[in-house]
Amino acid sequence: MTQINAILKKEWDIHKLTFMFPLFFLVGFTIALVALFTFLIIKMGMPSMTWGFDSDLNHVVVWVIQYSVAGAIALICAIIMFSLQNTLMNKDHENRFEVFHSCQPISMLKSLSTKMLFVIGGQMLLFTALTLIANLSISLIMGSIFKTNFLYAGLNAYITAIPYLLSGIISLVPLSILFSAIFKKRGNFFYLLINLYAIDSIVRIANHLWQLEIGSLHDFFFGFLIDSFPNMSKFDMPNMPKLAFGYLFSMHHLWQLILGFVFIIAAYFIYKRREIS
Repeated sequence: MTQINAILKKEWDIHKLTFMFPLFFLVGFTIALVALFTFLIIKMGMPSMTWGFDSDLNHVVVWVIQYSVAGAIALICAIIMFSLQNTLMNKDHENRFEVFHSCQPISMLKSLSTKMLFVIGGQMLLFTALTLIANLSISLIMGSIFKTNFLYAGLNAYITAIPYLLSGIISLVPLSILFSAIFKKRGNFFYLLINLYAIDSIVRIANHLWQLEIGSLHDFFFGFLIDSFPNMSKFDMPNMPKLAFGYLFSMHHLWQLILGFVFIIAAYFIYKRREIS
């Protein structure tokens, strides 16, 4: 446990500014938004606070705003997560520290697992905290302005967003770890996307030319992005969290989870046996 705490502390000391970037971005965006509204109020006066929607649509509109905010925070946390994940796996190679760190009295499995826990678990916790604070703040502010209780809509959107974040982690993180283990210099998520879309394009061309029925890699790994957008024509707020968790526990995700375990095991053995420099 002492070794794990030491690794977590070391990575936090080195990467804390990058790790906390979603918080800095959210605070900066909020300050900029408040400054813009303050400037407009000073120049043009207080606006008329009239709600331009029917009463039945009030909570739906707030839900969409809250859900969009959760999606934006999830995107920023995901970018930081994939960036740090590759950095922690391959930075030693770039800095020529692999030999030094390989001599430390800690197993590679424990070291690598702790680093991934720091990145993935830490960003998940950060997303959970930031989204909850943002949603509650928006609900309270809009509720005080329009004299309506929007807390339920905010919490509903918040709970609905969490399964799709977990879905993205299950779909992409094991693949990203495997890619980083294989490629030392170009193991980041950007190169992974390029390779993934290149292979997917070849598969689509082969399907078209030879009437094959090979599944799309894009649909398999990024299907959660499409499914995360709610069908507003059939919108039912009380059932949105249920639908989201139902999607998370589908057979599609069971296969992704199994494949994810295979990717992680393969990544460990590839990472363990690659040449040290």
